[in-house]
Order: sequence, then structure tokens, then C-alpha cells
Amino acid sequence: MTAVELEQADAALAVALGQGRPGVGELAAIVQGAVRGLGRGDWWVPGPRERAGAVLRGLGVDRVVDLHAVIRTHKVGASGPLRALQAVGLALAEPDRAVLVHVGAGALGDGALVEALNLAALRSARVVFLLAQRSLVGAPVPQQSGAAPLALAQAYGVPAIYVDGRSEDAVRDAVASARQTSGPTLIVADLG
Repeated sequence: MTAVELEQADAALAVALGQGRPGVGELAAIVQGAVRGLGRGDWWVPGPRERAGAVLRGLGVDRVVDLHAVIRTHKVGASGPLRALQAVGLALAEPDRAVLVHVGAGALGDGALVEALNLAALRSARVVFLLAQRSLVGAPVPQQSGAAPLALAQAYGVPAIYVDGRSEDAVRDAVASARQTSGPTLIVADLG
């Protein structure tokens, strides 16, 4: 899918959901690379910003609308850290399938993400944590975590990979490689 097609899909989802322009924007290469790196049958736990990836997977807009109604009603996957715990649960329930979960840098200060990394490491859960990292001028992200994402993951024994988040191919290759492992992996996709 081209960047123009991705923008059109994103706009169609915004209209269908009755929202203003959600804008995948700078996350486009991460979303597209992540989706391309997944294997058939893998679980994918996207956040609201990654929903355009559902279109890339061939999911109709009507099903995305239904999915978001369920999420809002049942508060499933309401935040990145909680999505991370959900992903670990999926990986433990079906160990033959890899699970990819998107989290943002703001989640680093949340105990749920730390527990998800720890639990995934303890149980060798096949979870690929994909963290989009960007410069958030004025945001308190550095004060929310005492360690950088790579150091935090490595402290729990989770291998960590740093990739250029502006390169769809780099993200795809990292996801494809991580999903083949027998345990968790953190991919930090830097947006510069």
C-alpha cells in the first residue's frame, strides 16, 4: 500500500468512526512494516493510532468500527500498558502463535508495561513489544522512567532491538526476526 493509499484508508476510518482526522502520519512506516513482518495466524494488538494497519491486513472498515465499539464498551486495550498485558495473555494461551503489541514511550512509566515485560520473560511468551519512540518536546517521558527502553527490557532478560522507525523495511525485518524467537523481544522504532 502506498503512502497515499494509507492516508486514504486512514481518512475512511475517521469518517466511519465519526471522528476527526486520526492521522497515522509519522507512524505509517512502523504500522506498515509491522503488519508486513507478521506471519499468518499471528496475533496483532494495535492501538488506536495503528488501526490503519487493519486495512493493510484486509479488514473491512465495518469490522474496525465494530472492534472499536467493543473496545470502548468493555475497556479492552484502553492503553498501551494494558494492551501489553493482554498480549502476554494471548501468547501464553496460544504459545504457537506470536503476538505483536504496539506501545508508546509514555507507557515506560507504567507498572503494567513493566509487569508485561517481566511476565513475558518469566514465561518465555512470544510477544513482540513494538515501541514507537519519538522526541516529545515538553513531555515528561524522561521523568517517567529511570532507564531507557533498551536497558529496561534487558534488565528483565528481554532482548531489545533498536531500528529506524522511518524505515518500513527495517521495522518489517525486525518484526519478522523477533516473531521467530521462543520468547519476548522489544523493538524500539526510533522516529528521530
